[in-house]
This record gives sequence, C-alpha cells and structure tokens, in this order.
Amino acid sequence: MSKDLVNLINNATGNNALPVAIETVTNSNGTALMFADGTMICLGSATFTGIRNTAITAGGYRTNGVTATYAKQFIERPRTFFQDTTGIAYADGCKISSSSESSVNVTWWGINADTTSHTYNASYMAIGRWKN
Repeated sequence: MSKDLVNLINNATGNNALPVAIETVTNSNGTALMFADGTMICLGSATFTGIRNTAITAGGYRTNGVTATYAKQFIERPRTFFQDTTGIAYADGCKISSSSESSVNVTWWGINADTTSHTYNASYMAIGRWKN
C-alpha cells in the first residue's frame, strides 16, 4: 500500500496507526482493500467513448453516463471520488450522476456541445464499509 494512501486513510479516519489490509481483491473492475476495522477502499477506472451533447439545466453539456462496478460490493453506499484523467481540452471534468453499494455512474461535461466522438477516462476511489 502506498504511503500517500496510508496518509489519506489516517487523515480521513483520525487514526494514526498504520492500517493493514487483511484482504485484497483485484479483478476486472479494479482493486478492493479491506481492513480489519471494516473499512474498504476500492480503486478503479471508467471509460466512455461518445459525444457530449446532452444539455445541462445549469448550462453546459454532458456525455451519457457510464457505470463503473466496484471490485467488491460495499454494505452501504460509499463515498466516491473521481478524477478526470482524459488530459485533453475537450473534457472539462467529470461528475458522479448516481451511485450504489456496487457501482457508480459518471458523466463528463463541458461548456459547449461536441458532436465529435471522443474517449473520456477517469479514475476513482470509493471509501466505505465491507463489514460492521
């Protein structure tokens, strides 16, 4: 486990002890790290290829959503963070449109409509519980 991830967990939980994953699951959906205290962290990614032309009420446009399934299901809806990794000017950012214990749906947005098909990428980290 990386030192940055350990620091993130310690800051989020207020725990200064080094957490030790008691089980790690890696599959086609990503990686799940399960800790003795019931905390679970899932890491993964999402990719969408298509156009951005659905108008947003507050202004701007979004892609259709794509669902990313967690490597392991949580017992309650986790807190999920996305980072747009597209790295190209046509993606202004990404946004979670819905989530559950087993998956999260993400869309990419921008100021202008774009009818050219692009590939959008994002990585995510979900933090929640795998046991009580």
